[in-house]
Amino acid sequence: MTSTKPSPEAVFQQASVLSLAGNLREARATLDPIVQSPAAPPAILAAAGHLDLALGRLASARRVLERAVVMAPEAPAVLEDLGRVFWRTGKLDDAARLLGQVVRRWPRRASAWVAFGEVRLRQRRLPDVDAASAQLLMVAPESPDGHRLRTLVALERGRLEGARLAIDIWLNAFPRSTEAMSLLADLQSRGRHFDQAEATFQDALGRAPNDLALRTRYAHHRGRRGDFLYALQLFTDIARQSPEQAIHIANRGIAQMWAGQLDAAVQSLEAAAQMEPSNANHRWNLSHAILQSGDYRRGFEIHEQRVALFGPPSWWNTRWRGEALPKGTPLFLDAAQGLGDAIQFVRFAQDAADRGAAVTVRAHSRILPLFASADGVSAGSPKSDAVGPGVKRARLLSLPHAIGVEASSDLGHRVPYLYAEPERVARWTERIRGPDFKVGIVWQGNPAYDLDHLRSPPLRHYLPLTALDGIQAFSLQKFHGVDQLASVDPSTHPIVDLGPELDLDVAFLDTAATMKALDLVITSDTSIAHLAGALGVPTWVVLPFAPDWRWPRTGSHTPWYPTMRLFRQTQSGDWAGVLKRVATALSERAASEPSR
Repeated sequence: MTSTKPSPEAVFQQASVLSLAGNLREARATLDPIVQSPAAPPAILAAAGHLDLALGRLASARRVLERAVVMAPEAPAVLEDLGRVFWRTGKLDDAARLLGQVVRRWPRRASAWVAFGEVRLRQRRLPDVDAASAQLLMVAPESPDGHRLRTLVALERGRLEGARLAIDIWLNAFPRSTEAMSLLADLQSRGRHFDQAEATFQDALGRAPNDLALRTRYAHHRGRRGDFLYALQLFTDIARQSPEQAIHIANRGIAQMWAGQLDAAVQSLEAAAQMEPSNANHRWNLSHAILQSGDYRRGFEIHEQRVALFGPPSWWNTRWRGEALPKGTPLFLDAAQGLGDAIQFVRFAQDAADRGAAVTVRAHSRILPLFASADGVSAGSPKSDAVGPGVKRARLLSLPHAIGVEASSDLGHRVPYLYAEPERVARWTERIRGPDFKVGIVWQGNPAYDLDHLRSPPLRHYLPLTALDGIQAFSLQKFHGVDQLASVDPSTHPIVDLGPELDLDVAFLDTAATMKALDLVITSDTSIAHLAGALGVPTWVVLPFAPDWRWPRTGSHTPWYPTMRLFRQTQSGDWAGVLKRVATALSERAASEPSR
């Protein structure tokens, strides 16, 4: 009696039954003998590839699905699954191409719109995510995915009110959605309502304790509130469970950077960048880890690729790359990020001038008068003004790479490179004249910065400084945080509030002059810290446990500013401990160096 092999149809039916019962591995094994045959039918290949994808066997899934596509190029399910394989293996451009093809040809295929929207979100192609969410709300109103993408794109744009409205609509339609609860908790955390967010997260985790997206958001929440070591533990566990997902490897790297494990952070972020070479976020974070470790040459080389994250300007391919220029060649340098960045990097204008350029800095109009004093700057121009065609251009943050900064010795010798007006210095010297050691204090940065709550100590932590013998404190704080002065008893903690008198005509010029008249500036990580450092005045900066990339993780000095001393948290959130050390040092400094 001879046995007959089951037909492909019978094998397919058997595999389908096993798959529906949840026996995915057995279902895939059932298909394998036919898949191995060169003459395997496309339906068998498609089913095998789909199962491989579900089982996380991405290399096998790609091989099988690519065979299926050759045989069935008009099968949307096969194209979609192959697109999902590319997505999960970090080939975002290939994924977007395939999934875009599917949604264009089969516009009512909701699952493809979901995948396409997710990929475009990772690529920050936000108009495409808008289109995906709108289409899903139309073709699949019974699904929460349209609401989810609408919420995610609002969060990506930083529109927290829009995200909250989208979540409210979502929860109204799907009141038991754990995903909506997860994003609501994330939104609460971003809004710094940490206790409320913790409660919402715990509710969601109670419903879906193994949901990786939920656990990832929860880990970010713990990092956002300063629980860095716990966040690292969470991110490490997630990366261990899903090692094929670059985003989880990258998150682990970011948490390692928070914890000060810079070598490990570089390794994780390098791995993520290799897995998803088209994801500029990974290179952006990698550059920060490398720069903080002190490898300036490689760090600035990778940092230059940040343009892929925000989109290159039209002139990018013809930008100035550090080459020598005929003397007097106009060169426009764009300040593309915050005021602190502009102040820190305008030092390199002199290097451009040394190579022949007549430098014009394009920046916010309020900072241009300050930059008029900068070494190497010939002129200033508001960012709103147009630049004529054919003019050489670069960005301030690109200059270290362009001029070839390689080591810390390439940084501090430029200080000072900004200068206060002598007339203003004389006026402010007279204004604050007195016998005591004169200290200017700044405590609050811009609260719009995501992690400002971690870098800006409340004024109450500075108050012990005002009670030290021989010390006169002057507040240089303007705008944000000045309301904290109202709760200070001036008889116990005398602080002269100079803020209302500073910079009434031109931004930063009075502040710069006052710094030159003071004996010491003590500040948190704000643009004022960079201004004081650029002026070359004695400056102490209080730093959080996980500081920004430009501050080293160890030691009390920074190569960027030779007149600066760093006081850092040894435990996250411990501002009292930092300012206690500052008070001790200040007493010693005032005793050894009387006021001018």
